[in-house]
Amino acid sequence: MVKYTIEAVAILLEEKTDWDHIKKNVLSDAGLLGKLKNLKGENITPKTKEKIKKKIADNPLFIPSEMKAINLAAKSLCEWVHAVSSFTDIFKDIQDKQSACKKMDLELASANSALAVKQAELDKVIKKVQQLEKSYNDSKQEKDNLDNEIK
Repeated sequence: MVKYTIEAVAILLEEKTDWDHIKKNVLSDAGLLGKLKNLKGENITPKTKEKIKKKIADNPLFIPSEMKAINLAAKSLCEWVHAVSSFTDIFKDIQDKQSACKKMDLELASANSALAVKQAELDKVIKKVQQLEKSYNDSKQEKDNLDNEIK
């Protein structure tokens, strides 16, 4: 299971998963902890994400509680692998929601622009109606005055 855990770490680091390569290039790397700390989950490729999901799903014993009984360091790495995997899912959801939000913001801006045009047209119509009402009231007043003069 320790080997399985290290293979999962190698997948996330986009290294080959054959054990000789892992021993030479992953486990012997003095900067391994730094690489693990600085891994940007948002930069994980879809291919790598798919590989790690499959690796996690392929072994139901690849969970921190099971790893704890085998090796404490492997348990911690297992937790890290699961956390990074979860992060990639959440990050994708956030990206999708941000994209949808941007699209809605553009639609809202377009709708607000159209609304402003319609409001300007409505203001013109209201002014015209007010002018017509005033003209009507003036004409009616003049007619009433003329009717009163004739009587």
